[in-house]
Amino acid sequence: IISDTVVQVSFPKTASFAYNPGQYIYLAIPEISWLQWHPFSLSSSPESTTVTLHIRKAGNWTAALFDLAKNKREVSVLLEGPYGSLAVDIVGDRKYKNIMLVSGGIGITPMQSICDQLLLEKSRNERELHHLKFIWIERDPVLIGEAEFIQRARRNIHSNDTKEHKNNGKVPPSVDL
Repeated sequence: IISDTVVQVSFPKTASFAYNPGQYIYLAIPEISWLQWHPFSLSSSPESTTVTLHIRKAGNWTAALFDLAKNKREVSVLLEGPYGSLAVDIVGDRKYKNIMLVSGGIGITPMQSICDQLLLEKSRNERELHHLKFIWIERDPVLIGEAEFIQRARRNIHSNDTKEHKNNGKVPPSVDL
């Protein structure tokens, strides 16, 4: 449980489960219902060893999931997918150098996956990234403070900025979080 309204579901990524940033899966949790499948965006980077979903409590099923998370650390899950694709190909051959991501509320989950992937590619020198602007409107200050990707991004950006200044004098990328 991340906040009063958001729960994180994560599981180890197998070699056969490949996905791209911005995709979603259908999830069922048998302890709640065998018959109810719900779509959720993947919030982890495709390169991560753990698949992560962030789910906001919004209805009966997600409220049941939240209650289940209060009492249990592990549950069985069923999933189908991944599905969908981004309208703009950010992971293909064309490497955009200036990117703006905009989201509101729990809609941050696909953007989180995209942001993590972009920062990972930059850290591996696979992408030249001049500007990354991430705009997120969220009314829950606890969720903003606990968002793992913001903490990772800040560490990554600070680390990369320091390395670039020391190593080759390049101007660091502009990143607004």
